[in-house]
Amino acid sequence: MDRDDIILAKLEKIDTKQDEMADRISLIEITLAKNTKDIEHHIKRTDLLEEHINGSIDTIKSDMKPINDHVTFIKNIGKLIAVLAAILTFLKTMGIV
Repeated sequence: MDRDDIILAKLEKIDTKQDEMADRISLIEITLAKNTKDIEHHIKRTDLLEEHINGSIDTIKSDMKPINDHVTFIKNIGKLIAVLAAILTFLKTMGIV
């Protein structure tokens, strides 16, 4: 093999490697496109889920309002009973009752 044949063989090898790299890049681009589509779908689903959760939280808060009002009422009744008990104790101590 003379020098020109060696150079041609090396150039053909380089050309083959270049074709292989182009094929790999094409596969990477296909994978990237698929992944991009998948991530866009995932983002859409996540946004929908967040909207649903936020709506559910608002519903729970509104459903809890009567319960919270009842708890506040019972706490106030307890305070009233404590004040009345203190007044009654004071009156008993003074001998009024």
